[in-house]
Parts: sequence; C-alpha cells; structure tokens
Amino acid sequence: MSVAEGIQAFEFSNVRKTYEVTIENFRMKTKGAKTTLVVNLLSTENLKFSLEIDPAGNTMYPNHVGVYLRNNSLVDATVNYSVSVVGQILKENNALFKKVGTVESSWGWPTFLRHEDYRIKDMMVFSVKLHVVKAGVVSQAVSLQNVLAQNTKIEENIVAITEKLSSLEATTATKFEALDAIANTIQTCPPARPIPCPECPICLDDMKPPTKIIQCKGGHFICEKCRSRPSVQFCPSCREEFIGRAVGIEGYLRQLFGNN
Repeated sequence: MSVAEGIQAFEFSNVRKTYEVTIENFRMKTKGAKTTLVVNLLSTENLKFSLEIDPAGNTMYPNHVGVYLRNNSLVDATVNYSVSVVGQILKENNALFKKVGTVESSWGWPTFLRHEDYRIKDMMVFSVKLHVVKAGVVSQAVSLQNVLAQNTKIEENIVAITEKLSSLEATTATKFEALDAIANTIQTCPPARPIPCPECPICLDDMKPPTKIIQCKGGHFICEKCRSRPSVQFCPSCREEFIGRAVGIEGYLRQLFGNN
C-alpha cells in the first residue's frame, strides 16, 4: 500500500554545527546592486541548509542587511539557530523549516543590520550556529501496483535474455559444426606435394639457391660447379655451347625456395 497523505514521521536529532563565514568588501556590497550571497552550510545524507545574505537589502528594507537560513532538504526540520557578528549574538530563533520548494523553507531577518551600523566592516565575519532538534524521515511511497509492474518487467527481461541465450547457443552449435567439417576436410586432404627443383644432369644435385646456374643455347641448365670442369665444354643434353648465367631461373627459384 502507499504511504498515507498528511502523515509525516520525525526523528529527534542532536546535530550541532558552528560555521564562520567571511565576506570581503562587504561595505561596498551594501551600496551595490541588490544581490543574494548564498553559502552552503550543513550537508548530511538527508539535511542540507544554506545561509543567504542580502548586503544591499531588498525592496521593502533597502537600508538593511538581510540574513536568512534556508532548508534545501527534502524533509521538514525544526532548528535552533543564531547569527552573530563581531562576537555579539545579534539574532537567534527556533523555527520549523519546511522542505525545499515551499514558502516556509526559509527563515531569517530582513533587518539584520542597518547599513549605518558600526559593526558593518569591509571584512565581515558571520558566526552561524545550528542545532537540528528533529527532522522528517525520508519515506518512499511504493504501491503494490508499482511492485507488481516492476516484477512483470523483470520477468519480461528474463524471458528476453533466455531467448537470446537460446539463439546464441544455436548459432554457436552451427559454427562448431562448420569448424568440425573444416577440420575433417583438412585431415582427409592428401599431403601437398613438394615443390620440384631442377637437377644438374651431371652431378644430379638440386640447383636450389644459392647455386649459380649455367644455360646452353638449347635452354638446358647445369650447375656452375660442373661447368667449371675442364671436361665439360658442351651441354650434356644437346651438345650445344653454353651462353652464360641463367639469372631468370635463378630468380624464380629464389622466389620458391628463398635465399638459402
């Protein structure tokens, strides 16, 4: 059920704080435009209070300094408070501060000091004392309908997540089947044949790099080592003369076998 309207619970408190607020060039501010100086004071989990000072006064009291205490909390609070300058307690009060956003969330004195008062200085020091006597308890009105709606939304999210997991499992299974098929194909493929390399017809050694290769007019090849023999004057395959290095085939073999 929801929290009944018009009922508010308070808890007693013993929060006591003293603050010293220093404002420079204060005398000049009393003669300037009508502005409000805001200083944040008390700040706890549930309570937030600030000090508001009107150096030049307001339209109703233009020749006075106004000082107010404002409740910026979401709960009401009863507070004993005092504001003094130059060590003298000028004003003190006890009030029920309504929560932020209401008319009675701020209490104070529009005629705190007259502008001609001798205590108005260029450097003003305000001493503020707060004693929170009691404060409202923060309540969350949660209806049964809201709880049911949240449970329904959670259940819908669970169903959606379950469906996504099922879809992901199906997709994963399909991918694993594809991987198994690829693995089987690789295993059943015949081994790759080694790349053939031309042999020297004389010594029968492979002419892999860095072997230097000699070519005849007929396009046959022998290794340079065999060509350097005095007995080898003609191509053993076609009896043609040798015409020099076969740099083209040497480059091709380097691409196949590297520079070993």
